[in-house]
Amino acid sequence: MKLGLISVLLASAVTASADERYVVNDEGLFAPTGRHVEFPDRFGWRGYEAKLDFKFEPEARRMSPDSELKLRIHRKEGGDWTHRCRARDTKEMFANINNIYGRGILVVVQCRIPAEDFADSVGLDSDSVGEPTLVFSVWIRDGKAVAGSQKGIYFLEGGQIRSSVMAQYASPNDDPTDLSVLFASAETQDGMKPWQAGLHRYQPLPRFVP
Repeated sequence: MKLGLISVLLASAVTASADERYVVNDEGLFAPTGRHVEFPDRFGWRGYEAKLDFKFEPEARRMSPDSELKLRIHRKEGGDWTHRCRARDTKEMFANINNIYGRGILVVVQCRIPAEDFADSVGLDSDSVGEPTLVFSVWIRDGKAVAGSQKGIYFLEGGQIRSSVMAQYASPNDDPTDLSVLFASAETQDGMKPWQAGLHRYQPLPRFVP
């Protein structure tokens, strides 16, 4: 279901101040999506960190040009993959900002990741990864911003994705609710990061391809 169909937009203008700056940090593991082989398992992703630093223009309901979203993926075999997108390029990063009755302001950011950059995160050729889009949602309530539950990545068909292992993760539509990778927030415990050994909020389930 498209975000616009499930969001209730108030007739009144968004009340947040245009001068207010929000910084949201989030980290965790990956939740299952129901596929036979989950994306993080196939490509060895262990955990993630994300940081959204933004302002928005309430009347126009859009991000300020100096807003940015940073993502860091931790690999099981060691090493990280990082990416940053900025709102100054509206083709790269944009947001849907709605005032939801009784809940607050919902900001859903989308970031188009260049195929050649994303290919490094999965060890594939850039022609085989399609068109990746990072999604990150934030709720603003009582002047405070917290990470929402709609976070992850979806892929559109492009290049040679149909003939690659990425084909099973491709989304039929440009839809931020149809995520192939789901980020699951988790808290640091005893000084250890959620992706470190022994800390698994979402226990892996065995999945077998028939």
